[in-house]
Order: sequence, then C-alpha cells, then structure tokens
Amino acid sequence: MKKIFTLIAVALCAMSVSAQTEWNFSDWTPVTISETTTINGLTVYAESAASIAIDASKKTIDGAVYTQRLKFGGTGAFDESGISPTSRVLEFNVPGDCAIYIAYAHASSSGDDRILNVCAGTEDNVVGTCTATPGATSSNTINYKGDATKIYVYSKNSGINIYDIKYMTSTGIDKVTTGNVDANAPLFSTAGTQVNDSYKGIVIQNNKKFIKK
Repeated sequence: MKKIFTLIAVALCAMSVSAQTEWNFSDWTPVTISETTTINGLTVYAESAASIAIDASKKTIDGAVYTQRLKFGGTGAFDESGISPTSRVLEFNVPGDCAIYIAYAHASSSGDDRILNVCAGTEDNVVGTCTATPGATSSNTINYKGDATKIYVYSKNSGINIYDIKYMTSTGIDKVTTGNVDANAPLFSTAGTQVNDSYKGIVIQNNKKFIKK
C-alpha cells in the first residue's frame, strides 16, 4: 500500500508540472541572424556588426545529441539603461518561479573560461551564471524565484555556443508529499512516465525535480 501511495503521489506531482518550454537549436534552420528576430517565443537580439549564427556543431550533452548550435560570436550588449538589449542577447518570458536549463560550450579549445549570464528584467539583475571551460561542453540549471519577467541570456566575455535552452515551472510540486524519503523510490519523467536509472534529463523522485546526468 505504501508503494502504491508513493506511485500515485509522484504521478500527481508530474501532472502538476506545467508544459516545458524548449528551444533546441538543432531544430532551427541554419541562418546568420543580423537583426533582432523572434522565433517561437525566443527573441534573438543581433545587428549586422554583431550577428548570431545557427550552424552545424555535433555535441552530446547530458545524453542528448545535438547537431547545431547558436553561436553568440561575442559579448552581449545592452543600451545605457541596462534594460534594452542591443546585440548578442537572447530574451524570453517566464510566468514566475521556474528552473532554467542551458546546454552550452566554450567557443574555443583554449584561452580563459567564459561566463554566461542569466538575468531577470535588467542587465544587472543576474540570477545565475554558467561557466564555459575551453574545449568542454557543459550544462547548468538555474532556479529563478520571482514574478513574471523577461529572462536575458548573454555572454559576459566573448563567444559561447548554446545548444539548448528550456524552462519548466514548478507550480504545484510542493503541494504533494508522501511523508517519507526513499532513495530507491521510482523515477519519473516530467510527462509522468516511469523511467529507469539510465535515463538522462529532468526526473522526479520523492516529489522533487533534478537533472540526472
């Protein structure tokens, strides 16, 4: 009975998670973006002198195979107010509290680490950072807490390649509890399907979300 209760609770938890929003750049048409463009809810700020490219680049990150990247090509820029992006910045809206996952890589095999900033509302309101190491692929999940806002993603210092961005709201997750924590509890995908230990990505166990690598 205890096991059944846990299964039902976790399934209800999965159903309480709102639909995940994702921008996987392997699905985009290869292009050089030289003016501000919005595609599927993601605004790409670019100029002719500071363009952003979608081109071929095969990488495996967290078990997912990507065939294309979004190539920043340089540092992001805002106007003097720090509110309006001008070039090499990505923008999307979130409805409130959410987890933001980014798969990325340094644009070079040598040199210093490069920093990807994730900001809410303004350039200065940094809610999380991602460190890109030369020659390596990486991922990070940043938890945003707050009201509905615009999220900005940009490189703080030179080129970084982005392979995937997705966010998932957490509304309702903490409202379902089992009253116990079991390290051997079953794993579920965000769609509510039970998965095995080899599954890679966002999973739910004991009513908690985490990235399984």
